[in-house]
Amino acid sequence: MKRFITILTVLLVFTFIASQMYAAHGDGAAEQFEKIKSLAGEWQGTRAMDDKTVNVTYELVSNGSTVMETLMPSDEPNMVTMYHLNGDKLMMTHYCAVNNQPRMESVSSDDGMVKFELLDITNLAKEEDGHMVGMSIAFKDDDHITHTWTFKQDGKEMPGDIVLERKKMSMK
Repeated sequence: MKRFITILTVLLVFTFIASQMYAAHGDGAAEQFEKIKSLAGEWQGTRAMDDKTVNVTYELVSNGSTVMETLMPSDEPNMVTMYHLNGDKLMMTHYCAVNNQPRMESVSSDDGMVKFELLDITNLAKEEDGHMVGMSIAFKDDDHITHTWTFKQDGKEMPGDIVLERKKMSMK
């Protein structure tokens, strides 16, 4: 009987520790997706590396099951990123101007950030070719976010920020 109680106690302790570790990881995929959905609308900001203006739109599509993000850097081709749930994971596919399509999944989140890491990629001829390997969205408040995109080329990772503010609707 003592052995049974000892084993039961150890199992309960490990279960408690595991649940606390899971809770410490922040929001689940559904909560992360709701944060992404809350971005619906038009945004404008600047890219830190060159101070170029970037316009971004977020649109709910496919009956609200997907968020379509369109990045429109000034004087450059537009890019589209699609966010969606895949079971208990939040996924994104980025249709990049360098003609490849990295797929990423969320790896962590807290009250102010959703972070994605590369899962796989299509249309990448060789590993040295330029491609995105990570992305995060930091939520400052309802009207201010920062994207951090991490681009990798020739083995070197280069993070870059885009600081965005929600465009206000004009009242006429």
